[in-house]
Order: sequence, then structure tokens, then C-alpha cells
Amino acid sequence: RRRYSAAGTMQGAALFVLMLVMTLPAAGVYAWHGGRVAPDVLAQLALGATAIFLLQRWLLAPLAVRALTARVAPGRYPMWGRVHLRLWAADLLLSMSPLPVLSGGPLAPAYLRMLGATVGRDVHLGTSVLSMPALLRIGDGATVGYGAALRPWTLADGWVTVAPIAVGEGAHVGASAVVEPGAVVGADAVVGEQSALAADQVVPPAEHWAGSP
Repeated sequence: RRRYSAAGTMQGAALFVLMLVMTLPAAGVYAWHGGRVAPDVLAQLALGATAIFLLQRWLLAPLAVRALTARVAPGRYPMWGRVHLRLWAADLLLSMSPLPVLSGGPLAPAYLRMLGATVGRDVHLGTSVLSMPALLRIGDGATVGYGAALRPWTLADGWVTVAPIAVGEGAHVGASAVVEPGAVVGADAVVGEQSALAADQVVPPAEHWAGSP
């Protein structure tokens, strides 16, 4: 119970700090003007909110995600432990990043590299359902379909399992497919739409797998 309580307290504190950072520009502008609402105040508020919004999403999110997932090695970790909380916080920041807007476009691979992933050339990334980018390896010419989930960490039976995911050169992960920790999609291989690739499964090169499970 102590571990659960400590984890819940840390999660609450993280959410509070996140909301504080998000609302700080507005609070600062209103405090500077003594709470007065006027056109000039609203103009400053708009400028400040836009600046902090872009800063948080484009710069702070990648830096924080990389810091939170640094030195988290593949393995098993207890639920509600430090590693679990770090991964939870990283996923929270990923949900705030512009990746959902960029997915499907030419800037998505570049932003994923900023988050720490290894992404080759001519990659099409049609999804933003990603976690722990540092453990994602996507080869040249690979495509990831819309809504596909690449999850290098999962939680089950009281344990957090962490393992890298590799998508080989020219491989394709279909729309709404799920790829779990340790899975490998070989070069020029295909994982069909709405399929599930279980933990540590390997699709040999040039093979087409489909189904769930």
C-alpha cells in the first residue's frame, strides 16, 4: 500500500506541475495587469499563450521524454515503481506532443527522431500511438499504418515489461495493428491490418503475417 500511495502522490504532483506550467503564462499576464481585462491584456495573453504552447509541444516535450526514458534498459520492473512512473509520465507528455498532428506527413519521422527513436530514410509514419521512442527502430523505406500501436513497454501481472521493437527496411505494419515489446518485423515483411504481434515474436523477412492473436 505504501508503494501504491507513493505512486499516486507522484502522479498527482506531476499532473499539478504540468497544469501549472501550461497556465503560468496566463496567470503571469493577469497578475502583471492586476487582473484587468482589456484588449491590450488579451493581446499579450494571446502572444504569451502561443509562445508557451509552441515551446511546450515542440521543445520541452521531446527533451522531457528523452530525459524520462534515459537509461531505462530492457527488462522487467515492478508495477508502481520508479521506472513505471517514468514511463507513465513520458507517455503523458507524448500525448501532448504535436505527433498526432504530424502523423501521416513528412515531418513525423523527423519529430520521432527528436524524441529519441532511430528512424531511417523515406519512412512513412501514419500513427501517433507510440511509447518510449528510444526503443523504436524503423528501417529505411518502412511504413507504419494509421492507428498502429508500437508499444516497447506493457503492463501485465504486476510487472512492466520493456523491450525494443524493430521494423526492418521496406517492412509494413498495417493500420490498427499492435506490436508488443521485443517484436521484430523483418525486412520487406508485412504485418496485416488489425493484427497483433505478441511480445518477442519475429516475422521473418519478406513474409506476410496476419491475425490476432
